[in-house]
Amino acid sequence: MKDRTTAGYYWNAIDRTYDDKKNVIMQPENRRVYVMFWKRTLLVSTIVTIACLVLAFPVAYLLATLPLRISNLLMICVLMPFWTSLLVRIVAWMIMLQQQGVLNDSLVGLGIISDENRLPLMYNFNGTLIVMTQVLLPFMILPLYSVMRGIPPTYMKAAQNLGATPARAFIRVYMPQTIPGIGAGVILVFIVAIGYFITPELVGGKDGQMIGNQIAYHLRKSLNWGLASAMGVILLSAILILYWVYDKIVGIDNMRLG
Repeated sequence: MKDRTTAGYYWNAIDRTYDDKKNVIMQPENRRVYVMFWKRTLLVSTIVTIACLVLAFPVAYLLATLPLRISNLLMICVLMPFWTSLLVRIVAWMIMLQQQGVLNDSLVGLGIISDENRLPLMYNFNGTLIVMTQVLLPFMILPLYSVMRGIPPTYMKAAQNLGATPARAFIRVYMPQTIPGIGAGVILVFIVAIGYFITPELVGGKDGQMIGNQIAYHLRKSLNWGLASAMGVILLSAILILYWVYDKIVGIDNMRLG
């Protein structure tokens, strides 16, 4: 019975349970909540990782190609969030994103939206995405910058001298050399995002909660430590599997953090 009780926590973590005959069945529909949180956690982590990559690539390229004196000055701006409390940054975003906040007031003042149609950017899925992207962006910029800084600019010039257009030279010559930095940034941001809990807790509302929030809830409030532990083990196992898949596809040896 002890083994079944222990296994029951893992089944509960994916909305399964035992019937009277000790067969594994789905939970009643009104109690199926955890699979939704798992899917949302994966979706949020994927979107945040892609958003960070799209935003970080041009920033890292700019830092890598500018003169060292200017790029070092701009790098301070990238590193500045690490010198500021995460809680302070999240509170600042809460002030900016609320319906009577800075962002909505600016959009209304510019005439882009009306005062009656202010954007709901707080306590929902969108708020979680926006704040997590900003918080995790430096973790994508730094690996990309470290790789781009080591790419000789003569490669691009040589490709253009051989007849390639600047765009073709960038895509065929420059971008393939940034793959180690892309891989490092992607896996770093994704692993941090998939276990995030503070940002969804403060700005996510009921639509932006992730599996980390459920683990914290069962640890602090419901005191269902068995279920919280089972969720933690599943989350850790999922990260290890993703890491293994990444190693098989890209190769950990090709990853560069600096």
